Amino acid sequence: MPTGPEFPAEVDWTSINPKRVNRILSLPLATIRAGQELGHLENDVFPPEHEEAFAFRRELCFKLQHDASELSATLRKKARLPLT
Repeated sequence: MPTGPEFPAEVDWTSINPKRVNRILSLPLATIRAGQELGHLENDVFPPEHEEAFAFRRELCFKLQHDASELSATLRKKARLPLT
C-alpha cells in the first residue's frame, strides 16, 4: 500500500498555500518518473535513433528545471528572500 507524502518537520506547512505544497511535494516524484521514462526510452532506442532520446531528455529536463526554478522563485518572493 502506498504511503502518504513525507512532510519535513522544519517547515511550517500550514503557512504555505495548499496548491504550492502539492507542487513542492510532487517535484521529487516527477524526477523519479522522468528517470523511469528515460530508462524505458533508452532500452528501446538504438543508433542512429539516439536523437529522439536526446530530444526527449532535453525537453523533460528543461520542464523539470523550469518547474523547480519557478517554484523556488515563488517561495523566495513569498518569504521575502533575495531572488538570487
